[in-house]
Amino acid sequence: MQAKDIKRLVIKQLKTNFPYWRRLTKKQKKALAEEALRDVVAHYEPQGASQVPLHELTNMPAPPVGVIQLSEMGKFIEDRTRGFLPFTKHCYQRYLDDPELHLTDSLLDDRVLNSLLASPSYTPSMRRVSPAHLFRAELLKALRYAEMSYRKYCARMVNKLKNTAVRAFVRLPLHKNILVHHSQSAQL
Repeated sequence: MQAKDIKRLVIKQLKTNFPYWRRLTKKQKKALAEEALRDVVAHYEPQGASQVPLHELTNMPAPPVGVIQLSEMGKFIEDRTRGFLPFTKHCYQRYLDDPELHLTDSLLDDRVLNSLLASPSYTPSMRRVSPAHLFRAELLKALRYAEMSYRKYCARMVNKLKNTAVRAFVRLPLHKNILVHHSQSAQL
């Protein structure tokens, strides 16, 4: 972590002291980088690296305000899936012939997906298609039917009752003609 912290400090010093970095020649850049590295190593305090956020050390953008941290995600999932009765529908899994779809289906939990994706005004009794259905449809399109447009994908794959494997993965009823429109995912 010290090497990443030193690299971060060198890059920060070069960006602030030399805003016209791209206009310099290669020899000038090398000399300035070595000088900045010597300066940073001379004044570096190893205990100061612990106060630096992880996203700065890894040169990633800062996480947005509403995103749940990974350390809190385990507790969030546990709170959503806790209960006496398991509400997972195992009847759909027998229609999934593909092992990749079967594995992906076993990794997804509709209760967690609905709580993450639904707006605060969402009530399940208001809709026949939940946000988890739409997420599963989007995921299936990205996995299998990336070359199709959304309009054709919904019309040809999801909305036909004879495509039981697709409807089982999306968790739509196999005997009712509940349709997913291509514009519904944008309305979440």
